[in-house]
Amino acid sequence: MLSKKLRIGDTEIRLLRIFVAVVESGGLAKAQTELNLSLSSISSYISKLEDRLGVRLCHRGRGGFKLTDKGQIVYQSCTQLFLSHENFSTRVGELQGELIGDLHVGVIENLVFDRTLNLPKIFRDFQNDNDKVWLTLRSLSPAGLESALIDGKIQIGIGQYFRHLPSLTYQTIYTDEQVLHCGRGHPFFTCKDEDITPEALENAQFADRGYAPVSNLPRKGIHFVPAATGHNVEAILMLVLSGCYISYLPKFYAQPWVRQGELRPLFPDRLSFDINIALATQRDIRPTLVVQTFKNMIEQSVESVK
Repeated sequence: MLSKKLRIGDTEIRLLRIFVAVVESGGLAKAQTELNLSLSSISSYISKLEDRLGVRLCHRGRGGFKLTDKGQIVYQSCTQLFLSHENFSTRVGELQGELIGDLHVGVIENLVFDRTLNLPKIFRDFQNDNDKVWLTLRSLSPAGLESALIDGKIQIGIGQYFRHLPSLTYQTIYTDEQVLHCGRGHPFFTCKDEDITPEALENAQFADRGYAPVSNLPRKGIHFVPAATGHNVEAILMLVLSGCYISYLPKFYAQPWVRQGELRPLFPDRLSFDINIALATQRDIRPTLVVQTFKNMIEQSVESVK
């Protein structure tokens, strides 16, 4: 006997959005704050969705939360469904001659300090001109940006990328100088430059970036030996400020602590290097007018400060 075809109405859409929130939060309990629902209510909604779909979506209980294979397929289908709905609204808005719909942007952490890009001003100018666009902003790691782009959770990712995936396009918008630093209390902090030898640098404890290990960075004639790991720039900064480690930090990000006398740049003329800050999008998806307009504003902003 043929199974009854599922009809997707408002009730099903709400249940699917709750399910997606649970998955992306990592479980029912963790989704309570985002959904503003009790644990029992969330569990009841998930059970109702399973009844409507006729499949078990996840394991939940003392053993923790885990998607079933069918639940994983439903989750992936949900993200595509919601993305298609947003694209439909945006395309119809284009036909009407106005920008409406959603804009999902992802950026690496700490870009708020970067005056080359000046994202706060870009967001302000964009929203002033396009107040019918709903903006969603995520702060992610470089790998997180790529995953979110592939999954359709964001439409634009702005950051540094240490690999180029075939399903994405990357457009370099400017370069970002990385400078080696030590913190107050480190033996190098009060040393004369001539007393800090290459051997001393190689023997110093180096804080490695979890998303961009030193083995992937330009050597500059020094073989740094990692002794700790930070998984974002703020974590690296804290390790360097401890006075125990040296590491690379974006020049613009480190400047406030340099001015306060808490950080010292080490041989910036010799050991610094540039990384590319790029704008990434999905290769096979034509950008909506909303996305293209925002991209144009980024390019114009960067060009104006060159």
